Amino acid sequence: MPLPIAHACIGASVATALGPRLPGKTAFRLQAAASILAIVPDLDFFFVWVLRMGPAWHRGFAHSIAFSLAVGLLVAVWLGGEIRRVFPVLCAAMASHPLLDVLTSRIAPGPELLWPFYSKRYSAGLVDYLDFSIRVRGPLESIILIVKISVAEAFIFTPLFLVIRLITNNLRTGNPQEVEVQPQEMR
Repeated sequence: MPLPIAHACIGASVATALGPRLPGKTAFRLQAAASILAIVPDLDFFFVWVLRMGPAWHRGFAHSIAFSLAVGLLVAVWLGGEIRRVFPVLCAAMASHPLLDVLTSRIAPGPELLWPFYSKRYSAGLVDYLDFSIRVRGPLESIILIVKISVAEAFIFTPLFLVIRLITNNLRTGNPQEVEVQPQEMR
């Protein structure tokens, strides 16, 4: 089960790769919104840990494509601007979360991608990613494991985001040409 660092980096990567060409601050806002949206599905732990409604609530409706579309639309409207161009990017960033969970679900049940139309849980288990919620024995062991996984995710997914950003910037600007810079005259 990926932790927030992986989900946030992938969400920002999706916004960087698929997002429209936007000025600096606006592009940053889109990337930040995409990273946050990529983490949002795991807020369903509120039902499991706080309300104690049972583990079946995790990876349920909040991990569905329908939920990604609804929340993506709300955030696109809230951000304003060209909703048509931003909405698909935000939805894709948020949908990256359950799709990554599908790929990394071997032990725990996968997400309900097609909720509310179909309640089947999907898991491909292509990558044997540790599901810390099942294998730990106590709170201290959980914290240590979360820190270890977070550090590993930071080393893997942050460079991935930076490479995608570098490639996207180079593709969007074309071949940069050398520009002669004139020093300013001293006053």
